[in-house]
Order: sequence, then structure tokens, then C-alpha cells
Amino acid sequence: MPGLDAYEALQKVSQDDFLASVCHWGNIAPGSRAAKSRVNQEHENPLVVAIKAGKHRFTAFREESGATWIVCHHYLKEGEQRDKSGDRIVKRTIKDRDAYLDLLKADEYYERN
Repeated sequence: MPGLDAYEALQKVSQDDFLASVCHWGNIAPGSRAAKSRVNQEHENPLVVAIKAGKHRFTAFREESGATWIVCHHYLKEGEQRDKSGDRIVKRTIKDRDAYLDLLKADEYYERN
């Protein structure tokens, strides 16, 4: 779970900022969009978003079966535009999403101890 590992390695202030973004996202009315300062769409199909915490970005994808989002990877965003490193993380998130969904269909997914 690289997203969790990256979160746990953050300083407390960045962890709090990430949690504020998640809380904001979770508290918006159905059909509304999260503030771009908190959550940004990184890829349209399949949908991948970046949850923001200062310069830190955590990619996430939605399970096909409902409203559950899986936080996947972390990257640092230094400039206005996403750089090649961020592009690679988004592509890796898409691959990991496909692998995750395949494991679920095969009933082989496991949870971290």
C-alpha cells in the first residue's frame, strides 16, 4: 500500500492537510465537485483523482462496485503543471487499478496485516 506508506512518512502538518482534503471531499453534496484546491481530476477514463496536501499528491481510483475510493500512490508536484514523474504515477495508478479489479474478480485480493 504505497499510498499509506507515503502518508505515514509525511510530517504531521502534511498528514493533517491530506485529511482535511479527504474530509472536504467526503462532505460535499452528491453531484457537486470538490474544490480544485483539494481534489483534482488527473485522468478521465478510467477516473483517477489526486488528493492534495500542499505539494503532495495522492492518486486514487474508484471501485467499480460503489463509492469506495482506493488511495494508491504519492508524488510531489513542484510546478503549476504535472511533470513527467506525476504522469508516470498516474499511469501506474491506472495499471494498479486494472490489476486490483482483476484480483477482485478472481477473489484473490488480500488485506494488509
